[in-house]
Amino acid sequence: LITPPVQASDLGLVDETGKWTLIIPVGANCDADCEERFYLARQVNVALGKESERVHRVLVDLGAAVDTINSLMAQYPNLARVEVSPSIFESQLGDANLIFLMDPIGNIFMVYPKGKAGKPMMKDIKHLLKYSNIG
Repeated sequence: LITPPVQASDLGLVDETGKWTLIIPVGANCDADCEERFYLARQVNVALGKESERVHRVLVDLGAAVDTINSLMAQYPNLARVEVSPSIFESQLGDANLIFLMDPIGNIFMVYPKGKAGKPMMKDIKHLLKYSNIG
């Protein structure tokens, strides 16, 4: 958990979808761990089944190369893209090598390191979707 939650608006993230959002940042380069984060986020989204429509994924561009962004957007076509200043992102959320979860009202409140992305993340999201009336 991120306490207190970070407001998406503080980062310049404006989400008008009203959905739960997996935020996947990309820095100057995207190595194998970075690509794995995108893969795991998509797998979790697909594994949610009928609830997958309540969750979407956002690539947060922190100054990545154009080729990297284009490659990721081609591999993951349902991915949204937002540019954020690397310094603002780092001051608010710290490490960019993580996956963050944002609720439908714009609170970034959960973070997933490499070892917790995948099944543990899916379990948390399923639990949130089950008990939440929003998003």
